[in-house]
Amino acid sequence: MQPTGPGLPPLPPAPSGTKAAATAATWRVGQVLQGLVVRESSQGQTPLQIGRQLVQARTGNLQLSPGQPLRLEVVSLSRDLPVLRLLDTLRQDTVSQALRQALPAQRPLPQALTLLNQLAALPDAARSAPQLSRLVRSVLQQLPDPGRVGTPEGLRQALTNNGLFLEGKLARAAAQAGNARAPAGQSPQPAQTAVQGDFKAGLLQLAAGLRQAAATTGSARSAAASPAPPAAPLAPGAPALAAALAAAAGKAAPLPALDSLASLRPGMPPRPQAGVDGRTLRLDLAQLLQRGGLLQQVESALSRVKLNQLASLPQERQQPPEWLVELPVRRGEDAIDVWGLRLRREGGRSDSETARNGAGWTVMLAFDLPGLGPVQARVSLSGERQISTRFLSEQGEPLRRLSEHLPRLRARLEQSGLVVQDLDVKRGRLREPPAPPPRGPILDDQA
Repeated sequence: MQPTGPGLPPLPPAPSGTKAAATAATWRVGQVLQGLVVRESSQGQTPLQIGRQLVQARTGNLQLSPGQPLRLEVVSLSRDLPVLRLLDTLRQDTVSQALRQALPAQRPLPQALTLLNQLAALPDAARSAPQLSRLVRSVLQQLPDPGRVGTPEGLRQALTNNGLFLEGKLARAAAQAGNARAPAGQSPQPAQTAVQGDFKAGLLQLAAGLRQAAATTGSARSAAASPAPPAAPLAPGAPALAAALAAAAGKAAPLPALDSLASLRPGMPPRPQAGVDGRTLRLDLAQLLQRGGLLQQVESALSRVKLNQLASLPQERQQPPEWLVELPVRRGEDAIDVWGLRLRREGGRSDSETARNGAGWTVMLAFDLPGLGPVQARVSLSGERQISTRFLSEQGEPLRRLSEHLPRLRARLEQSGLVVQDLDVKRGRLREPPAPPPRGPILDDQA
């Protein structure tokens, strides 16, 4: 038997044997099997228990541990030995490693946006650091405003550019550049054009500019020598800066790793976040650059986007696809609201399956707007035109104001050609799904 996985080179076939052939007699191509590593690998072979059978697998240099559960897909059934593909364990190891890096470093987006918003307003920033000031302003100016996200095309573009799909856009641009001809009706896009206006791309450019500035001044040689991993320890002065940014948002600093780990759970509703209100902070640009506080906040925002990307990875095959999005929206000149969205396709993994099953989409929203307060909402679209919406809040003022505007919202939905099935306001919050059993350690509690 020859387990394989994504990115693994082909392995030579193992010696044939009647036991392996008999074991595979009941298997079929495409079948997913549950396996268990019995002992450590020896000379490129690993004993596995699959069902009630003990088989010897040719695993090459693949690192497996005794007792490790595996999910294996039958790729082919040759006359000699079957070929299996390792599914979850490879992906789990990669995702777990990315989570270990992103969780400790990420912070809520309003903290970094508050700092960038204040720096953009500093008169001495444009004089003393014109290149960095330009990068900061570029990140903020690319954020959509309510007028843009209030149109279907504007909202689509804002979701596309929120940073979740940056690597996908780069991959498409690279594929088009490698082909002699672009797809019909399209012209090849250079990578720079493909990522123009992307939130994550703007943060990456800003982080690169900050590292270059640190290297030029010689005040942060360690940051210049390496690309500053996301889980780097807090720079001097960074805790005080984080506390000031949290205070500017009107709340204590959260427990980011524990709080954000729950967002990775499929079906987990997003939580409202207070936005950036333009409150003035006493900031020293030179001190921020010297002590690395600005770079720390930019990297925390990048880790937050990365965490949302990990939460949006495809789940088990029976799970409908989901996307977790945090969308900053500019409000006026000095305020930014952060909208949380979890989009879920119901009834199928593709447009054809959805149309065939007569299902649609569910969008869970979370927002905290000035004068309104924290609100969650669930919007469900069944078929092509039937819509149901429920707003929830644990505070009385949002409930009252939302109730007053329900008739206007119903009228606008109907004017758009939608059939409103349910539209109401309730006290409470969106129900959270039960926590699944752990599949592998993310945080190590031993020191």
